[in-house]
Amino acid sequence: MEAVRTKRYFIMRDGRQAGPFTLERLRGVTITPETAVWNEEAFDWKRADTFEELKMVLGQPPPPVPRGPLHWLRLRRKHRP
Repeated sequence: MEAVRTKRYFIMRDGRQAGPFTLERLRGVTITPETAVWNEEAFDWKRADTFEELKMVLGQPPPPVPRGPLHWLRLRRKHRP
């Protein structure tokens, strides 16, 4: 059986190429949506926010909390003993 290959990413930092990084290792590196990123599947360097799998690394905020009576009703049910 062929081993699953881990994607490796390179980033541009201070005008220099850094990497390769695994997705897990990128979590410990500070990158912004504008950071230039390349991997073997990319034709050219692209912005970090164009890679779907990097959105978690970028720390994008979660969607807004739903408001309204149904939302609060569900929360109360979850917290009942």
